[in-house]
Amino acid sequence: YQVSDGNGGTATATAHITVEGMNEMMTFDDLTGFPLSYSEGGMTVTSKWETSPGDFNTPHVHTAGPDDDRAILNHSGCCSTPYEFRYADESGDAANFTFVNFLNHAGTGEWTSSSGGSYTPTQNGFNEFGSGFENVEWVRWSKNEDDDWTNDNVIEDIEWFV
Repeated sequence: YQVSDGNGGTATATAHITVEGMNEMMTFDDLTGFPLSYSEGGMTVTSKWETSPGDFNTPHVHTAGPDDDRAILNHSGCCSTPYEFRYADESGDAANFTFVNFLNHAGTGEWTSSSGGSYTPTQNGFNEFGSGFENVEWVRWSKNEDDDWTNDNVIEDIEWFV
């Protein structure tokens, strides 16, 4: 760009901007039914529930919440927990990411990361993950209590960046 001063003098300058990371939001707006996995903006969440021999139930991700299409639900028992979040860049290659926060609607669940981070929400509303969820390969969200599915964990709006 070019700048002029009051005396008629001019100067030319060039600016370079590097963007290293940008926060993204996984809103689950397009999550419907009970798929094995769901992707949004490069982030994919997959049910890692393991079937037993002879078990015909299949792992799946649950949609739920106040709008019935804007939230994700995890419960103990068949067939969702744990969920695993992984990120792939535009070329499809796996890349590390940082989980920032999420909006909790109900329940607790347990969050763990590939770097050893652990977090259990204690309140509804926004919850922040902390340093144990920075620059990770994956994040798992588990709901392991044997509670007859009465204490589902419902969340929406997970914020993350690469």
